[in-house]
Amino acid sequence: MVKTLHRQGYPLYCVTNNGRYGALGKLCRAGLADRGGSRYFKRVYTFEIFQTTKGDRRFYERFLERERLDPERVVTVGDNPVQDAAIPRQAGIRRQIIVDRRQKQGDRTIRGVFRVRSLERVPELLQRW
Repeated sequence: MVKTLHRQGYPLYCVTNNGRYGALGKLCRAGLADRGGSRYFKRVYTFEIFQTTKGDRRFYERFLERERLDPERVVTVGDNPVQDAAIPRQAGIRRQIIVDRRQKQGDRTIRGVFRVRSLERVPELLQRW
């Protein structure tokens, strides 16, 4: 999914509660980075950068400010309904996709958050927006 979105020209950011080395390690194992960073993500934002975690809306506010992004044009994608959907909404980001592989039904929207069973659905959803 990340490689597809990168090829399609979407600016991608990795926003994580992991430390820098932990985040890069996970991205390396997924084939999305090396020790020097990732060619797929413009930047990797970790808790060390903002001195807070994704559980605090200031994390997202600082991210938006640093990158000079319009929250109306940002979509968060993650697996945590609070840290990847509810908290970004508090920071003004209105579009979220939550991946829930245990979800029994197909794609659905709950309280404005799109829920899917697979990351592979994300590129198609972004094209609709």
